[in-house]
Amino acid sequence: MAHGPCRAALGLETLPAIRIDDVSGPKARELSLALNRFLELGHFDQQRLGRLMLELEAAIPDFSPIEIGFEATEIDLAIASLDEDAPEIMPAIVGVPVTPPGASGSSGATTLAMAMRPAPRRSRG
Repeated sequence: MAHGPCRAALGLETLPAIRIDDVSGPKARELSLALNRFLELGHFDQQRLGRLMLELEAAIPDFSPIEIGFEATEIDLAIASLDEDAPEIMPAIVGVPVTPPGASGSSGATTLAMAMRPAPRRSRG
């Protein structure tokens, strides 16, 4: 087994495996190297990944993408890629800076923090 999958499987009690009996010596090392390189260079088709995740969630009651090495944001982005009407690039966040530009302590981070802060609730009265 290549080093990448071995590291990914650390801590698991069982894992699926395919046994290849007719490869040994230099050919086995060549295969191991190729598998490591494939894992390093590989990427997922986001729409296929999104469809597969939805299919697995529907078919397996306790399915958890996190348990197979995916982060929630990866899955969210893959599923979002299925929406053809969604913009490919998120629109810029526009906010009101707390301090005027150029004043001490002013930064883009301040603007971003203000843009992400929930609007204050107004009392009805």
